[in-house]
Amino acid sequence: MIDTIKDKTNFEPLVANLPSKLPILIEEPEKYLDEIGLDQSIFNSDIIVSYSLHPDITTAIAKIASQRNVKSLIIPGGYSHVSMDELEKIAKNSNMHIEIDEICCALKEHESTKEL
Repeated sequence: MIDTIKDKTNFEPLVANLPSKLPILIEEPEKYLDEIGLDQSIFNSDIIVSYSLHPDITTAIAKIASQRNVKSLIIPGGYSHVSMDELEKIAKNSNMHIEIDEICCALKEHESTKEL
C-alpha cells in the first residue's frame, strides 16, 4: 500500500510499526503506545490509515488523532477489529471523519477529505 501511495499520489506516507504480538486486552492503550515508542509524528498527518487490527489500539489511535486534528482515519479490516461505540463517540466529538471497511482501496470519496 505504501508503494502505491508513493507511486500514484503526491502524498508523503509515514509509517509507524506496532509489535507483531499484542496483548489481547490493553488496559491503558495510550500509555502502551508511549511505552512501545510509537512515532508520534504520524499524528501530524491529514489522513491516517490504521492497520492495528486491535480494538484497544485502534481506539487509542483514534483518540490521539482527533486531539491532533487529523481530518480522516481509515480503518481497514472491518468492524470486528474496532469498538464502534467508542469510535462513534470520538467522531461525534471531533471533526474527524472515521471510515471503516474491509478493503480501504474500495472507499468512495468523502466530503471531509475531498480537498486532500
